[in-house]
Amino acid sequence: MKILMFSDTHGHHNVLRINPCDLLIFAGDSTAQNTRPSHYDFHMWLNNQPAKHIICILGNHDDQGKAAYNVWKRRLHDEFPRIHFVRHGPLEIGGVKIFCISSGVKRDKLTSPMSGSPRYDFLWKQIPDDTEILILHEPPSGILNNPGYEPGDTYFRELREKIAAMPQLKLCVFGHAHESSGEMDIEGVHFVNASICNEFNFPDNPVREFDFPCRTAAQRPVPQEQKLVI
Repeated sequence: MKILMFSDTHGHHNVLRINPCDLLIFAGDSTAQNTRPSHYDFHMWLNNQPAKHIICILGNHDDQGKAAYNVWKRRLHDEFPRIHFVRHGPLEIGGVKIFCISSGVKRDKLTSPMSGSPRYDFLWKQIPDDTEILILHEPPSGILNNPGYEPGDTYFRELREKIAAMPQLKLCVFGHAHESSGEMDIEGVHFVNASICNEFNFPDNPVREFDFPCRTAAQRPVPQEQKLVI
């Protein structure tokens, strides 16, 4: 499966060239003006790209999408049916298990009654352990991130701890930290900061590519409880 990834276009999407692919991932922050017309223009452009499947999540600058998410999602589904518009949750494409977390979901947090500090256990428990692709907007702590983007809470650290405990994870895509755009491998996981814009909001970085190993139904792991005993 050929996967193309990008994020943080901030209104510069029209300068990009997207090659044909199986899956196109956009990890948030599509506009600079944050207006409904600018969001609509981006999604119309995105829907026309040469990809079999398209996933789009929300960034911290995509307030028009977050403010009336359900209405916006229905409109996108009606007009741009090729786009999987996900705020938070799982989906499966070509037998590959994917989980998406848009920006802002982390603010819907619980607080520990003992310490009073934010806890995100409720969020991590929603991510299946057999997730193979994780799509975020903000990076995990210390991975292709700018320390200045890590607030004084536990979200970024707990996110990295959760990733370390996901044995099937092969690809983690995010953006947000423009100046850290790039790719790296850590313990079998390919991390991609897919930011297109640099720290000056100029579209200076490439669309990223990754070849995800394809599997037929016969090649997919059989759950333990369904294995045959001969």
